[in-house]
Amino acid sequence: MTVKPVRPPVAFLVALASLAGAVPLPADEAQPVEVYAATGVAGALEEIAAVFQKKTGTPVHVTSGGSLALSRQILQGAPADIFVPEGPGALVPLLRVSKVNEQSSHLLATNTLVVAARAGSALPPATPEEIAGERFRQISIADPDATTAGIHAKHSLMSLHLWERLGTKIRISPDVKKALASVESGEADLGIAYATDVRTSEGLAVVLSLPETSHGPIQYIAAFVARPGASRAVRPFLEFLRGPEARKALLDASLTPAFP
Repeated sequence: MTVKPVRPPVAFLVALASLAGAVPLPADEAQPVEVYAATGVAGALEEIAAVFQKKTGTPVHVTSGGSLALSRQILQGAPADIFVPEGPGALVPLLRVSKVNEQSSHLLATNTLVVAARAGSALPPATPEEIAGERFRQISIADPDATTAGIHAKHSLMSLHLWERLGTKIRISPDVKKALASVESGEADLGIAYATDVRTSEGLAVVLSLPETSHGPIQYIAAFVARPGASRAVRPFLEFLRGPEARKALLDASLTPAFP
């Protein structure tokens, strides 16, 4: 009796290969993956998306913005397949209505709170205490009542007992971009922001990292969003986010991957 070899279903092979980035998905499965991401991680995700598309043929669209604003958009029906906010707070409203769940979410990367100055600045601060020194007239931060970067900056300065000492030296800007722009223009001597934001600002350099223990964790969590009509490539892309190409892109963006 001749025994015929058992072949796995074609669909299984395609799914397995797409996870490894070996072959592109069929045309009818190449519906774009829609990613909504916090500004601090969006640049890295765009790099990862480009590699994923090259390997699989499936495009990935990245929409960036503030985490809470993006969370509200998703609640109102925005077509997100994956949500990557900063911190768990923006996920809470989605968890309540079962748009996301903890089992399908994982920590992707962390960011660093740093002090920035104009590139080539003489005598930058060597310690956090030196920020309050006489040679620095103004320190610019994003609005702590409206931005997470500003919240972390204020908490760090308070924890280091510098908030009161700095007093009127603290310059509040509406957002991180404007805070760093004031440093670039010379209106402020120093700025406190995320490492990823300083990296993309021309003419600025990181001169000091603030202690991680002085503020809450700056984390980016990747969460699967339940919605009808989602792309079949969502879960393969989520797996791709834990691979070597994703790790390299995160590191290149001054982020620390949360996976080996």
